[in-house]
Amino acid sequence: MLKPVTLACGHSGCQECLAKLIRIEANPKCPLCKQSVPSKATLNLNITLNDLTSQLEVRCTNSGCVWKGTYDSAEDHTNRCPKVRVACENEGCAAQMAREELDDHLTQCLKQKIPCSDCGFWMPKDVLHEHRTSLCSYKQISCPLGCGMTLPRYV
Repeated sequence: MLKPVTLACGHSGCQECLAKLIRIEANPKCPLCKQSVPSKATLNLNITLNDLTSQLEVRCTNSGCVWKGTYDSAEDHTNRCPKVRVACENEGCAAQMAREELDDHLTQCLKQKIPCSDCGFWMPKDVLHEHRTSLCSYKQISCPLGCGMTLPRYV
């Protein structure tokens, strides 16, 4: 129960869960006693429950991670856990991997945008070759008549 809050009826629950209940339900009710909860209800932190839950010993549930600590520090650990699954940041790439593998993936990802050395336009690696060989109008090519001059592809 993250950030335990107390309702007017005296029951407590997770702040995020109860806030969502109040936000999505037309007539929200306490999940335990079914007493109505005003849609403008103030969810005050239950300090006693928060003190108790924050000191509980927990462990990371990400496969391969051996971290153990207090519930209070679990969110910070999750935000930097090397074993948590993350998605590639590159648009169009659907790869997912452990956070510790992301840097290696990004150096090889075919959806990583890099600039064309001729025109400077940024594009994914997987289309750069086609762009440079047939589309880039700034690409310098050898004179088709064999004089040895280099010319822009399109004049």
